[in-house]
Amino acid sequence: MISIFYVFLGGGTGSVVRYLLGKGISGQATGFPMGTLAANVLALVVMGLVLVLYKARGADWMNPFVVAGFCGGLSTFSTFSFETAQLIRDGHLWAAGLNLILSVGAGLGTGLFFLRNH
Repeated sequence: MISIFYVFLGGGTGSVVRYLLGKGISGQATGFPMGTLAANVLALVVMGLVLVLYKARGADWMNPFVVAGFCGGLSTFSTFSFETAQLIRDGHLWAAGLNLILSVGAGLGTGLFFLRNH
């Protein structure tokens, strides 16, 4: 039951950080969704670091609070997908392709890096 509380707290915190990143890193001028990309990459890096620390230290609260909660609230596949679809709809195919390559590339690259190095 306490794990659910940790996920709840982490998810709320991650969602607030994502909101602030979106407000602070505006892609309005360029039309590129920098806030979402930054949030997703930050979540990947935090998740990788925490999984390494969690496995090394065995802190039972870290996985539900940080990985499932914080990183789950911070990262957003649905917003990434929606913004990429908007770019395609608006004829910004280069930006949509770049967003796709950067987002998926960062995800796979970060995942492979942390899996290989822990």
